[in-house]
This record gives sequence, C-alpha cells and structure tokens, in this order.
Amino acid sequence: MMPSMRKSLIAVAFCTLLSACWLTVMSLVLRHPGYERQAIVFALFVGQSAVTLAALMPGAAKATASWIRPLVLLGAVGILSAGWMTVAEQLSRSGVDPAQPRALHFEGYALLIGLALAVQGILTFVAFLPNRFRAA
Repeated sequence: MMPSMRKSLIAVAFCTLLSACWLTVMSLVLRHPGYERQAIVFALFVGQSAVTLAALMPGAAKATASWIRPLVLLGAVGILSAGWMTVAEQLSRSGVDPAQPRALHFEGYALLIGLALAVQGILTFVAFLPNRFRAA
C-alpha cells in the first residue's frame, strides 16, 4: 500500500469514527422516531472504522491477515453503499421550506458524512484488495 493512501485512509477512517460516535450519542440523547435503528447503524460505522484503523497499525497485517482482511473488505462494501445512498438521498432533497418546517430537507452534515463514508469504503477496498486482483 502506498504511504499516501495509508495516511489518507487513516485520516478518513478517524473522521468517520468521530462523526459516527457523535451521531450515535445524538440519536440516543434526542430519541427521534427510529433512534434505536439509527444508533445501531452508526455503531456499525464506528466498528468498521475502528477495525480499519486497527488493521492499519504496524504489525497488524502479519498477525491478523487471515481473518481481518475479509472483515474489513465486507465492511468497506457496506459503508460504501451506505455513503453512496446517503449522498444520493441528500442531493435529491430540496432546501428548508418555511411552509413545511417538519418536511425532509437537505442536511449538509449528512452529505459530508456520506461522502466520507463512500471515500473510506473506496480507499479501504483498494488498500485491502488481495494482490492477485490488482492490475499488473
């Protein structure tokens, strides 16, 4: 793995870890309808980011390569699809309508977190892809 890709993946995974922690806490504190499901999904994002960061630690590749690579790759597909769906959903929404303040509207933070999740998924997939599947 290229050092710049490794640094980028560490930075993005750390940012998504922090944002998912924040979203989990806010879901549990605010208790909007469906908060339980949201908190579980956000906790899965925390777990995926933590596992990715652990796999990138020096010495982790040799000690845990047999079981951590498939887990990280599976999680990468999950967060890539979640990020992609979040970005698509946010871009399809309109701005705040004063006549309907409770209607779904564009959320900038959700767009940024969705982009970060999608980027983390792509970088993780590329970084942990087995060598036999990479182009020569």
